[in-house]
Amino acid sequence: MKLTLILCLTLLFVEAPRAQDTATVKKEETVLIKPAEGQEVSTTTSTIAPPFDLVRWQKLIKLVDSEIKTIKGNKYSGAELKHRLFELYSEKIKLIKEKENLNLLKAEIKDVQKNGKISFFKASSNQYKVAQAYAISIINQHPNYKKIGDIYYALAINSRDYGTSAETEKFLKLSITKSTADSKTFYNAKTALAEYYYNNKRYGEALSYYSDVLKNNEDEWFGKHLYNAAWCNLKERNFKKALDLMKMAFETTKSKKYVSIKEQVFNAIGIFYVQADDTYAGIEFFEKNANPSSPNLLSLALSSMNKNNFSITNDVLKAALKDTKARKDVNGEMKVRLTQLDIYRESKKDEEYFVTANSILDLHKKNQLDKDDLFLAQNKIKEVAGFMQINLVKDKNKEPVDYNKEDYKKIMRYFDILSSMDKVNKKLYRYYQGETALSAHDYQVALKYYVRSIMNAKIAKDNGETTRKALDALLTTIELAKLPKAKEDEYTIFTFKNFVLIYHMSDKSQVIYQKLFNKYFELNRIKKAVNILLVYTFYYKGDEKIHREMLTQILDSYIKEKNTDKLAFWIGKIEKGYLNFSQDYIQNSIAVLGGLLFNKYQALEKKGLVKEAMKGYESIFEAKQYPKRIKAEAAYAIAALSLEQNKTKESYKWLSESLDLYEAKDLIKVTGSLYVLAKGYRLLQRFDISSELAMRTSKLFCKEDYKNKEDFFQLINENILITNEKIGNLIKAENDLRQCNLNEKLIERSQKENMERLIFSNRLDDSITYYNANLSNPALKKSMERFVNYKFYQNPDTIKNKITSDLATIDFSTIITHNQNVQAFTKKVLDLKFVFTNEEKFNEEKYNAELEQYFAMVTEINNEAVALSKLSSPQEIIMIRNVIGIPYFSLVKEIRKFEPKGVDTRYLDGFKQGMRQITESLLSKGLQLDNEKSAFLEKNNYFFEIQKNDIFGVEKKSALETELNFHSAVLFSNTLDIGGTPLPNKVKS
Repeated sequence: MKLTLILCLTLLFVEAPRAQDTATVKKEETVLIKPAEGQEVSTTTSTIAPPFDLVRWQKLIKLVDSEIKTIKGNKYSGAELKHRLFELYSEKIKLIKEKENLNLLKAEIKDVQKNGKISFFKASSNQYKVAQAYAISIINQHPNYKKIGDIYYALAINSRDYGTSAETEKFLKLSITKSTADSKTFYNAKTALAEYYYNNKRYGEALSYYSDVLKNNEDEWFGKHLYNAAWCNLKERNFKKALDLMKMAFETTKSKKYVSIKEQVFNAIGIFYVQADDTYAGIEFFEKNANPSSPNLLSLALSSMNKNNFSITNDVLKAALKDTKARKDVNGEMKVRLTQLDIYRESKKDEEYFVTANSILDLHKKNQLDKDDLFLAQNKIKEVAGFMQINLVKDKNKEPVDYNKEDYKKIMRYFDILSSMDKVNKKLYRYYQGETALSAHDYQVALKYYVRSIMNAKIAKDNGETTRKALDALLTTIELAKLPKAKEDEYTIFTFKNFVLIYHMSDKSQVIYQKLFNKYFELNRIKKAVNILLVYTFYYKGDEKIHREMLTQILDSYIKEKNTDKLAFWIGKIEKGYLNFSQDYIQNSIAVLGGLLFNKYQALEKKGLVKEAMKGYESIFEAKQYPKRIKAEAAYAIAALSLEQNKTKESYKWLSESLDLYEAKDLIKVTGSLYVLAKGYRLLQRFDISSELAMRTSKLFCKEDYKNKEDFFQLINENILITNEKIGNLIKAENDLRQCNLNEKLIERSQKENMERLIFSNRLDDSITYYNANLSNPALKKSMERFVNYKFYQNPDTIKNKITSDLATIDFSTIITHNQNVQAFTKKVLDLKFVFTNEEKFNEEKYNAELEQYFAMVTEINNEAVALSKLSSPQEIIMIRNVIGIPYFSLVKEIRKFEPKGVDTRYLDGFKQGMRQITESLLSKGLQLDNEKSAFLEKNNYFFEIQKNDIFGVEKKSALETELNFHSAVLFSNTLDIGGTPLPNKVKS
């Protein structure tokens, strides 16, 4: 069973790739580092490790350990099994090292630095020692073992990959010795030994083995061996042989039979063409075989520089440039240009360098280039420009200065190129141009570039060292340039202004603020001088004395110019304590200002130029710096002028501004004028403004005695009632002003007048509210009772009930009772009917009795009306008089309608003649009563009041109107118009 397991595990691992046999690993890649002259060449084969798979690793290590355990458990192990155990030990080294590499990558840098990398590989190192010792023991125990050459080869590979390589050469030589010439191990050992010598720079010894290795062109790594042999020949200075071998190595890349090393060949072959003095053939090689060819041609050019003359190297560069342009590869072209810069500088080809720099700029303007390449170009051009700038003027003390003008132009152009390519540092390059021009004593050009440097710094908000240097240089250059005065002032102001804008506070700023102020003042640029003063005061608060002197100069200039606006502004500021001017200076300034202001605008007003005067007064008011009294008077003047122009709203706006500014001691002197304004507002129908002004004045001087105090009170009351404001406003106004020491008789008289106005305006609810609010005034009760009695006549029961509820202080019992009696009387009259009995045979006695009875009823009604009227109000008398004529006309109507039956014509005519006399008497009495009603209405002026509840249009009837069923026209007609039988012609007329 054990033997079966061993064989199975052996078969499992037979096909697994072995670390020792690198030549047979299919998935390995040879890393060939292209050497430069004198550099070590490494051709070590390394495996591209797949991502670490922990599950796979654990499975493999478990299988390896299991097979090791099985083999070690077999007491009858021979050389074959021991050889297999050695292979397993070697495989375990590889697995352990994989895990150790992962741990190293995951470790903290500080732990690696502290313990060293070797501390991470202890396990693999121990396993290596175990494997190597075990292999030596196999050789000692089985010296005639047929695969002893394989064991030596594995020992060599372990030594190379996991040990110190000290024994690699020895083991490889023993492997060759112990292996048969036709064995794979023999070939592999020679190959490994050739590589060992190659990596240890023992090129001649390596070639002795490569001569045998290269005989085997069936090896998939044949191309690599040709490549290595080529390098060995190059190192041994066999240049033509080396080139031939490298070409052969390239040819292998055309066959899938071999592992391709095309990239390595392209990276290296340029050196071989150069060393073999066949550079142009190298150009042809790359143009034919490489696409793109420019990267390889650039390597060829760099190699050429080490041996060939400039002409050949430049031809290589031209070929590379031609390739990039043909492919329209701008980044590739940029690589060529960068190489050109290096080679042209090294070869001291200044003109070619200058042309290339300009070409790079053109390329940059038209294309988006790689940032790293662009950065490289900038640095290369900057180095050359800087070097040329330093060496432009040899003797700086010589006069006139001596320099190469063409170099001067190139330097300036280089910095232009850099400014376009590196805009972030544009200010720096402009500064360098200024410095270059300054060194050549080209002062005006220097000034131009220093200015541009500063402007670029401002755009970038950069206040760094370059900006400061540019400003300092500008100041120096201005003095050296000997410019015309205007131009000098222009540059000086630019420099000073930008200095303090960029460096608000610095070692020079304090002085420059003062110099800039003086320069502005010298040029009469007062506004700019003021601005600088403001900035100076903000940053250097301690220089107050200097600030005062500067501001005094400004104020003097305003006085000289009669610039009252500016003067007023600054006086206002200093009046509030700005810069701590003395009070004498402030008062003197205000006096000067006042004299300049009011005289001018009052003169305009006298000339009739009202608009201009108002604008002037307004400017005084708007100028915050004026004393309050001046501003108040200016606003008052505008208010008065606006009222004259019927602009009440504008007038009161300005008056309010004036009142806000006046001190009380000054305002109380002009209350008479304010009363005139208040009345003026009322005349223009602005009752609200009139009342507001009156109330404001009354409250302001509530406890004071002043002109028109009572007039203001009266004005407020009248305005509220005229405009039908809420009654609460009137009550509140009275209560507020009652506290202002007003005469009580004035208040009581005013209240009675207010009540009469409310009654006259038929404002029942407001009258009740006002009456209840002023129960202390007995004069109001009589008016209220009269008004209520009238309202009882005018309204239905619902309103009457509300009136009695709202007026708790008035006794309504007599009013209600008598009103009910009147209502009952009118109903009784209206319900009265006159009907005569008309039998088939006219009964004269009965008719006369009925007629006498009806005469008595009418007389009784009339007497009752007279008695009832004696106790009634005028309104109730109207109600009585409105109905007492009706019975007369009703009786007339019935008499006229009656025709006796069973009588002859003669009797009938006599009957009608007699009745006509009676009806005319009744009609005359009825008309008399109607006339008396109209006379009563006219005498008591009730025509207007009784029309207030007229009904107009059935569709608009309210519940109240329906209940009243009343129209004033009824009272203005006689009773006869209400309806009935038409009168005889003579009566109608």
